[in-house]
Amino acid sequence: MNILKKLIVQSVDEAEQGKKEKKKEISPDKFFYVKDGPALKTIGELRDALSSMSDEQFTFHTIRDGNDFSNWLWFVWGEKKLADKVFKAKTKKDIIRLLSELK
Repeated sequence: MNILKKLIVQSVDEAEQGKKEKKKEISPDKFFYVKDGPALKTIGELRDALSSMSDEQFTFHTIRDGNDFSNWLWFVWGEKKLADKVFKAKTKKDIIRLLSELK
């Protein structure tokens, strides 16, 4: 198999692995626990929860001790690039947009 074909096969395999990881189930100790709110199990649930999250809850998770949303995306889901973008985002709307772009 030539090098180009190997790289293409490897890229497809890595993409498939990435899809599986995003669909993976996580244990309750890895859930995102919103202050005075629900426990979130997926990135999609986080995106949806941000829409109804109070400003107090949002501030709690973004101001004290870093950005909880960013940390969860990085350390639980392995989404380093997305976590970096979320860390830099300033508003709920910005984070919702970033999470909506995730395929």
